Amino acid sequence: MKIIYAEDDEDLRELFSMKLQALSNAEVEEHESGNSAISALKNNKELAVIVSDFNMPDGDATVLYKYVKENKLNIPFILFSPENLEEHETFKTFKNDHPGNRQIDKPPQKGTLDEAIASAISFFKEQNPDVVAVVLEYLPVRLKMLAKLTKTPTDIFIKISDAKYVKMLHKGAPVDDGVIEKYKVKNIDKLYIKNDQYEAFINFCMDSLLDKLLHLDGKNLDEVKAVQADIFEIVQNQLINIGMSETVIALTKTTVESSIKMIEANPDLTDLLKNMKSDAGYTYEHSMLVSYVACGMSDHLDWSTEDTKEKLSIAAFMHDITIKDQDIALKYAMNDGDDKAAGIKQKELNEFEKHPLDAAKLVSNTKNFPPDIDKIVSQHHELPLSKGFPRKLTSNLITPLSTVFIVAHKYIDLLYINDFQAEKTQQILDTMKSKFKSGNFRKSLNALLTLIHQAEF
Repeated sequence: MKIIYAEDDEDLRELFSMKLQALSNAEVEEHESGNSAISALKNNKELAVIVSDFNMPDGDATVLYKYVKENKLNIPFILFSPENLEEHETFKTFKNDHPGNRQIDKPPQKGTLDEAIASAISFFKEQNPDVVAVVLEYLPVRLKMLAKLTKTPTDIFIKISDAKYVKMLHKGAPVDDGVIEKYKVKNIDKLYIKNDQYEAFINFCMDSLLDKLLHLDGKNLDEVKAVQADIFEIVQNQLINIGMSETVIALTKTTVESSIKMIEANPDLTDLLKNMKSDAGYTYEHSMLVSYVACGMSDHLDWSTEDTKEKLSIAAFMHDITIKDQDIALKYAMNDGDDKAAGIKQKELNEFEKHPLDAAKLVSNTKNFPPDIDKIVSQHHELPLSKGFPRKLTSNLITPLSTVFIVAHKYIDLLYINDFQAEKTQQILDTMKSKFKSGNFRKSLNALLTLIHQAEF
């Protein structure tokens, strides 16, 4: 007996997968997108229920449910979404399509997910009376999930063999970095919980972690995701308006999404990025625009590789990640670095001018990032003639990769200042040419001009 579960957020997917397993004793097959789940549906033997988030890249719930309807799959569908489904053509008849279909809020109201899974399992057993669920004595919990807790709500075991499990942590034992590292160095990524304690464990996790993972702050997760999807659309429309081709945008999108996932895979960065995304303000939109433009520029440099684009994209989402007040960053950008005109107080300015080094330190302490990203981040506010900050570097000390990022960053700032008005294009380019007229900066500027179909300088 199997459950297919589609959710693009890795932490939420892990948490709800455990909850689904606790409620059903079924195998939970995880997918990060609707299209990935569809590929699994083509071999749907012993499939009891499909559970899906609504907004996901690479195929949302609409794509997934459309496949279910078109292929007449007689399988209950549980949808996590607060949306008015009657506004979506594919979901207009959702509640009547199958007696096991359910729409559930995220986070779920008490008992709603339990009832939905119980109903789906009951339907499956009626249709498949010969299928017997395998009840395991011990169930896994990933070390990454355990690391999010401060103490263990149940006893925790390590697997020695299929027949032998040894208790490693008692109920109530503290969970700290030392405990987690002890197992990491042994390449152990899962520990185990007794089946009869599993529901208590997952309920503790749901109570203590769910709001934090959702980063709701009064907002529903799907509302946050909808805003993020709007930003993707806004950004891509802005890129088309400045002259980037839809083909380049589509190709670059893969790199951008891969970079975001690489950042989200680091527990120390997950909260910072999610806060930036959930705020859905200037910093996230600006970072995404810089990522697309810098990656697009790199295609017009003879030394560029896919690794180069990955570094530029990660740097775009890391360069402002330590800024606590987005308004300060926006004021600074909108006044082209004139802090007095921006009305920024000296204390705020001092804090702001530290952010390239703060973010670079965060990058350098992140183990799985490619090299050079910390240098790009630390140098992203440097300028020719030592006019930048924080180190006022001369041009010969600024790396070629950093010049690509700096040119892209300044171009996006000028677009914001001029409200993305097409008639200001020449004025913006004249400013760029006056700032970046020599050495590697000139090469990077010409890459930008080629990208947006302007004559080289």
